[in-house]
Amino acid sequence: MLSRTMLVSNLARRSLRPSLLASAPISRPFTSPAHQSQPTQERKATDQNLHGAAPAHVSGGANIIRPSVFWKGYHMTSYLLLGLLPAGIAFAHHPEVQYIDYALLGLIPLHSHIGLDTVINDYCYEGTKKPVKALLFLLTGATFYGLYKVNTEDVGISKGLRMLWEKKSDPVM
Repeated sequence: MLSRTMLVSNLARRSLRPSLLASAPISRPFTSPAHQSQPTQERKATDQNLHGAAPAHVSGGANIIRPSVFWKGYHMTSYLLLGLLPAGIAFAHHPEVQYIDYALLGLIPLHSHIGLDTVINDYCYEGTKKPVKALLFLLTGATFYGLYKVNTEDVGISKGLRMLWEKKSDPVM
C-alpha cells in the first residue's frame, strides 16, 4: 500500500513534469563559432524559407507575396466570410444589408481564387499551369460578374441565400 507521502510525491511529480518540460530551453545542434559568424548561402536560404521569405530558387526581382503574408490574407478572408455570411442571412430583410452584400461580392471571388490557385500550384504539372491559371482568372471574373448582377439586378446575395432556407408555400390553384 502506498503511503501518504509517496502518493503526494507521485501527484506532485506528475503535475510538475509538464510545466518543467514546457519551460525547458530548446536544444540546438552544436555549431562552431566560425560557422555561426559567417552563415553560408545555403543556410541563409534555409533560414529564409523557415521564416516565410520567398523560396531561394525565385529570382530577386519578381513581384512575389511572401508565403506568410499570403496565408494571413487567405485566413483573413475566411474569418470575414465566417462572420459576414451568417450576418447577411440573419439580416437579409434589413435595408442596410447591401453593405454586407458588396463585401461578399469582393470576398467570395477573392477567397475562392486564392484557394484554387493554391490547388493549381500544388497539383498541376508545370506545362499545364499557365492555361489552367488563365481559366482560373476567367472563372474568378465570371463569379465576380455573376455576383455583381445578383446584387444590382436581383435580390442580393444575402437575401438569395436566405431564400434557400425559407419554406416554400404551395401554389394556390
